[in-house]
Amino acid sequence: MLYLFCVLYGSATAFVNLYISLAEMNRTLGINAELSYIDGGKVNGYSTKFPYRVDADLDHISFTWNAVGKGTLF
Repeated sequence: MLYLFCVLYGSATAFVNLYISLAEMNRTLGINAELSYIDGGKVNGYSTKFPYRVDADLDHISFTWNAVGKGTLF
């Protein structure tokens, strides 16, 4: 799925943000912060190295994305 996202992202004409929201970080790790993986179309190298360790009883993690700027995504 990440591969598909990267392929589609490469052909997009708008900038994309991909992050784990503050509410999701609080739910999964108990941290009051947002973890941004892609911000304004640029990969955040620091966040890709962040060890996101969660409890074994969690059944999902929600990522949030949005498009920034003018233009179409397809």
